[in-house]
Amino acid sequence: MLRKCTQYLLTRKYVPYLIIFSISIYVILSKLILEQNLFALELISILSLMGLIIYSTVIHSREREQNIAPIITIPEKVESPVIGYLSDVGLVRSIDEDSILVINSNPQNPNIISRQLLIVADGVGGHSKGEIASYLGVKKVAEVIFPWISRVGVDKMFSTIIQGSIAEANKSILEYTKDHPECEGMGTTMTLALIDDSTIYIGHVGDTRAYLINEGSITRLTKDHSQVQELIDKGEITEEEALNHPKRNVITRVVGYYSEVECDLITRKINIGDRLLICCDGLTNYVRDAELKESVIFNEPQTACKLLVDLANQRGGSDNISVIITPEIHVMQGKTNILLQ
Repeated sequence: MLRKCTQYLLTRKYVPYLIIFSISIYVILSKLILEQNLFALELISILSLMGLIIYSTVIHSREREQNIAPIITIPEKVESPVIGYLSDVGLVRSIDEDSILVINSNPQNPNIISRQLLIVADGVGGHSKGEIASYLGVKKVAEVIFPWISRVGVDKMFSTIIQGSIAEANKSILEYTKDHPECEGMGTTMTLALIDDSTIYIGHVGDTRAYLINEGSITRLTKDHSQVQELIDKGEITEEEALNHPKRNVITRVVGYYSEVECDLITRKINIGDRLLICCDGLTNYVRDAELKESVIFNEPQTACKLLVDLANQRGGSDNISVIITPEIHVMQGKTNILLQ
């Protein structure tokens, strides 16, 4: 046993320790032999053997742990880019009437780009419970769309599904209003985006907006359903004049107010580097398109959301402010990211 332990140690990096140990034993044994102390000689020999066995066992155990460590060590977590979102009450209103939603259809598989459902809804009606209308609208749309976005081979149906979901949301709000007369007059704007691989499907009602942003440009994908937009289309006012127009908050389409609702359906191909931004007018009333682009391009999505909301508040914050920003869409991973507020 002593020979085997010595051979083991000599094949390792502990030779200096073995030499010191051996010299110490040699000195002690030499003195005991000269004094002819046989009992002490036997005792020190046994203790030396036990010490050598224990020492070699500990060293062997430590080396085994070091050899195994690289196999079982959990690698440092690398965060996948995630969608940023933020809703803020602003500086004037006491209630946040906006509702936003971010859903990933496939959070279990981190290796593919999952379908994403993003919604911003801006409740209208003020004392007529706009926050209820926006919540009901978003909830109903999610209930209708989510079962479909997990399925294969339904991408050609997405525009029809989106249109149907908004119609169901309209019906849901009207039914709630019928049972709760105090909510008479409430409704909500809504812009939703369904991201499927290289295509974005958008449904739009009101003056919430969707933008596609990359390093070279910012493109508004939606057109406001508002009186000032109609004046712009007629050439009677400019985009800049619309920002301060007395009727800038008058919308011409809304979910949950009339028996029927007309929504715009937009389909857009995604290019490498594109990012999607969806927001309510509480942001766009204060922040110009160029500023939106700069914030999105030079910041992580959540940081950009915070910067833009802060900027809108610094410039007045007279309305609720809600925004959703994606990272570069082609690098989004299947990360659980579900919010309804």
